[in-house]
Amino acid sequence: MRRTAQYAAILSFCLSFVGLSQPLRPLLADTPTPTSAAALQYTKILHIPYVTSIYGIIPVVWTAWNPIGSVFAAVYQYDVYDVPNPIHILDGGSGSSVQELGSMESTGNSTFAWSPDGKRIAAILSGSNNVIKIWALAGKPETSPITIRRIGEPYPYEIFWSPDGLELAETEFVPSPLGESGNIVLFIWDTKTGKLISSHPYMTFGSWSPDGKKMVVLAYRASKSFLQIVDPTTFQLLSTFPALPDDEGIGYVIWVPDNRRMIGANCFSGGNCDLWLWDVQTGRVDKHFEQNNISTSDLSQNTFVLNATGTLLASTFWNAGSTVYLWDVQSGRLLNSLDAHDRIVSLSWNHSQDLLLLGSIDGTIQVWKVQRALGTSAGATEAR
Repeated sequence: MRRTAQYAAILSFCLSFVGLSQPLRPLLADTPTPTSAAALQYTKILHIPYVTSIYGIIPVVWTAWNPIGSVFAAVYQYDVYDVPNPIHILDGGSGSSVQELGSMESTGNSTFAWSPDGKRIAAILSGSNNVIKIWALAGKPETSPITIRRIGEPYPYEIFWSPDGLELAETEFVPSPLGESGNIVLFIWDTKTGKLISSHPYMTFGSWSPDGKKMVVLAYRASKSFLQIVDPTTFQLLSTFPALPDDEGIGYVIWVPDNRRMIGANCFSGGNCDLWLWDVQTGRVDKHFEQNNISTSDLSQNTFVLNATGTLLASTFWNAGSTVYLWDVQSGRLLNSLDAHDRIVSLSWNHSQDLLLLGSIDGTIQVWKVQRALGTSAGATEAR
């Protein structure tokens, strides 16, 4: 599910950076001019230029809006031993720095997620640490983070909060003590104490429904994977995604805010995927999305995202570079795409407005306002 090809490109792009030669300086967009008729209108409202070190540009590897506030978090790919890799908390309107959290060995293969109340951030840290850390955001100096000592290796690099913020789900590859290949195991952790709540072999993913009453998992049996809905407390099976041909597998899934539908992608052996909308209650599957030529390398927690109302799906294709594609969820219609003029590696929607946050391998961060054209002339407008 993770974009391994993308991160390989990031790592090859990034040298051992030491020190900053340029601070973060956001640029607010000038008054825009519409360009062409389209289903959506985009207006760039914030542009933060790249950061450099003495070795070159430092890529952005992750960005995410706070789920209830007006700030967002961003992480850069420093990747230097003994050089701090903080999580930057930035103001969504001005781009100015609000807070910095943590110091980690490497962020190249790490994943971060806000708690539902927006007061904490959890991070899976790769490298020799191999831990999960949970930082609290507060108006006073940072308190010591909770550290969860992981048992195996990350597989994949994704982490999910329960809606009440009390639990975390993540998957690890646990080697066999008998020297065999080992198993993938879904772990559920207590976010207050860092203690293990439960573990579930041959399962991965572990994303709660918005109301917390269901969880979607990928279960592996006899070299096949099955997308299943389970009770998140007992892990009793509630439903299974309809059978797929043997040469296909599930690429990624996300919950729609109505708690009864999911959007996902089943992927063929060649790497291409078809998007679908699954009604969990009725079992109906609609493959009605237009031009869904997405690939497995494009599916991850921060590049396949729904807006807060569940009406717009945004994704970026690794081969397409700078282009962000948006679909109308109800109709499946592919709306006009957004050309951000950078190679995008991270997407995130604001919780209360249709503001789309973009992080790029060229080190820039952008915020675009997305609006329905409502029959008027619309298009993309830029910061100058």
